[in-house]
Amino acid sequence: MDNLISISIEGTGITELPPSIGNLVGLQELSMTSCLSLKELPHNFDMLQSLTNLDMDGCPQLRNFLTKLANMGESTHTFGNILSLNLQNCGLVDEDLPIIFNSFPNLASVVLSGNNFEALPSCIQQCPCLELLHLDNCKRLQEIPAFPPNMQYINAQNCTSLSAESSNLLLDKVCIFFPKSSNVSFSHHLFSLNFLVQETFERWELQAMVPGTMVPEWFDHITKGEYMTFWVREKFPAIIICFVLAVESEMKKIFNCEIRFYINGEEVYELEIRRGFSDMVTDHLWLYDLRTHSSINWRSLDLYLMDGWNQVEISCEKISGASNVTVSWCGVHVCKQEANMKDILLTDPDPDLDSVVASVSNTLVSDHPAKAQPQSQVTSFIQTPQKNNSSTIVLPTTVQTSLTVNDADMEAFYAVLDDEVSVVSLDNDSTLVSKLVNKRPSEETKKALRTLQDHVTKEFYALLGPNEYTTMKDTLEYLTNLPAEDGISVEIRSLIIQVSRQFTHWSMDYTCENKKIESTTAKLLKAEELEKCLEANKTNFKQVVCMENELCNDLAYLEQRKRELEEQINAVKANISASEAAKNMATQRKREIFGEAKILKAERDELREQVPHLRDEQELAKKIQSNIRDEWSKLGEKFNYGLRLGKID
Repeated sequence: MDNLISISIEGTGITELPPSIGNLVGLQELSMTSCLSLKELPHNFDMLQSLTNLDMDGCPQLRNFLTKLANMGESTHTFGNILSLNLQNCGLVDEDLPIIFNSFPNLASVVLSGNNFEALPSCIQQCPCLELLHLDNCKRLQEIPAFPPNMQYINAQNCTSLSAESSNLLLDKVCIFFPKSSNVSFSHHLFSLNFLVQETFERWELQAMVPGTMVPEWFDHITKGEYMTFWVREKFPAIIICFVLAVESEMKKIFNCEIRFYINGEEVYELEIRRGFSDMVTDHLWLYDLRTHSSINWRSLDLYLMDGWNQVEISCEKISGASNVTVSWCGVHVCKQEANMKDILLTDPDPDLDSVVASVSNTLVSDHPAKAQPQSQVTSFIQTPQKNNSSTIVLPTTVQTSLTVNDADMEAFYAVLDDEVSVVSLDNDSTLVSKLVNKRPSEETKKALRTLQDHVTKEFYALLGPNEYTTMKDTLEYLTNLPAEDGISVEIRSLIIQVSRQFTHWSMDYTCENKKIESTTAKLLKAEELEKCLEANKTNFKQVVCMENELCNDLAYLEQRKRELEEQINAVKANISASEAAKNMATQRKREIFGEAKILKAERDELREQVPHLRDEQELAKKIQSNIRDEWSKLGEKFNYGLRLGKID
């Protein structure tokens, strides 16, 4: 027994461990999960000097043992050899925690999830070895006064009663470990609040999941919805991203998502999140330091950057799971020590005349409630028709907007503003103004517009062929990158941008739904095939049973003949042997067929349960495709109407 290193007595009715367990000097792991009647640990439990991992998840009556330890005073046993302790769902209250941390002074990992305490004790600061602390689903937990000095991981998911001070302390801790200094070493300062399993620690991924509804204020750019947009040049910056996951009601299913990267409207990378989010009962913040993800090759992203400014869009898109979870806010923080801020803009560096205010009002915070910024006045420009002239002039209007901008943003804004003022100041040179207003598109631009007009009137699925898709993308890329002086009106330019964005998103969605239809169709066909196989198997089984019954009758007849005709016994014995052999073969075949039937039935039952879901998913995919086709048709009509208003030949 000296060589026994692991014992598991999970789910048993044991009330206490025998004292003889102290003889297991080599025991390293002891699991007593869900031993609901377990009240005591033996007095010589501290003799297990090799024991390092103790799991008592779901043992609510063990509080009696903790009370006994507390009553021992200075003679309390300590279990300094235990490094990992699991006391999940043990009904622990506040007075139990100091006993635990004092009795197990060298813990590196402790699980206190699903208990009833309201505050962590201050003595937790005196646990220098503690690195991993699980507090998830401690729904009465209100106060976290401090952290152990070497804390690397804390899970606080669904701690819905946390005070504002404790929540801020958690976010401050996140802010510290999501480094703002390039000198931070990830391998020694890994910190997260949820969903980081062991393999994640080995890859040094840095994430955080905390209850909350607002992106932290130290993020540079915050927008409403599931995607954020900014502009870069020269090099893709090192960034930290944040998404607010809004939960309408308690999650019943796992929520899976992926992060998609677009550069200049083209998807260049998909980051699949291998773990799913589950069991959230309130809104949560999900922070992710992308620098720590091993699969992202930042240099490969630089290859997609063109000369000048490049539009970058990052989105968090749900791919499966709970329907009551949405991404309500998102934000990006630029790691300034690793990036040149002159090569990063959080507003459009080249806005249209009618979108200057829109681009500025979306800067940094949009209308996000996490930041309250001073109001400022921004002068924008709109086109207003004159009463006695068919041409248009540019007039200023003052708009109130809440923004936070840096010097580069303001310089880019006023560079555009200066160009627009210079146009307005040309009121003494009517010839130049008329030439500017009446400038018509080039022949190449007209050809591109006609090509686009032809494509938007086609069925959407027809645009997904290799040639049509390439033509559509090239045409949209050409039109969206046209200079302002090319003669395209602001309205048509806005429509082109809308078509480009929607085509990019819908083409991927349509293809995805098409794959779902193919997959569900294949599974439904397989289900029908298995039904036919099972019916054939049942018929075969009945035939073999009939054959077996006939052989049994023959055997009975021959045995009767044996008793009646002793003189023919030798011949009858031969027939008996033959009949017995045939019966055994039939019985064996019957068992084989029955075994096949059980396998077929198991497969049939598994797919039969999925048939309603597969059909629903197929119908949903068809509806989504139909909606896309309808929306595409409407967009084509809208585009044609825009062209007619713009009077493009």
